[in-house]
Amino acid sequence: MRMLKFMSLWMLTLAVGMATDHPIIISGGSPLRIQHDSWNAQDDQTLATALHGNTVTRVEVKSDGGVAAPIVFNGERLDLLLTYGTIHLTVTTDQNGHDPVVKVDKKTSLKKHFHRTDDATFESVRSDGTIRGVTIRKAGANQQLGSVSGHTEIVIHYE
Repeated sequence: MRMLKFMSLWMLTLAVGMATDHPIIISGGSPLRIQHDSWNAQDDQTLATALHGNTVTRVEVKSDGGVAAPIVFNGERLDLLLTYGTIHLTVTTDQNGHDPVVKVDKKTSLKKHFHRTDDATFESVRSDGTIRGVTIRKAGANQQLGSVSGHTEIVIHYE
């Protein structure tokens, strides 16, 4: 009986640990910051998550222009596009909402245009821009965000 209780508690702990949120946070006041607790740099334009098999569950957008209603995902593909100054950034998943990848355009270099402030954070070297031109697609369909202006924070929940 003790062993059964121990195994039940262990499985519950494991399930809670696996359901932990590992958000990707993109904030652009000045400078642009990209944060996630487990980065896996692929090349000079690509950051992937080192956590595989989890799924994007929702995206939240807050800006000086207001707070958009959370966009809830249930296994759909995410495409997020934004511009910060001259940097064009995208976040995409596979067709089932797994394994988000952050990419910057070919004119931008993670090594030249960003510095890594700690294990979780990349910060743009230039601080003279704001996030603009935000587009979020859920399974290919554009989502309504309202007015996105000024300091903006985008949180991609990945569980």
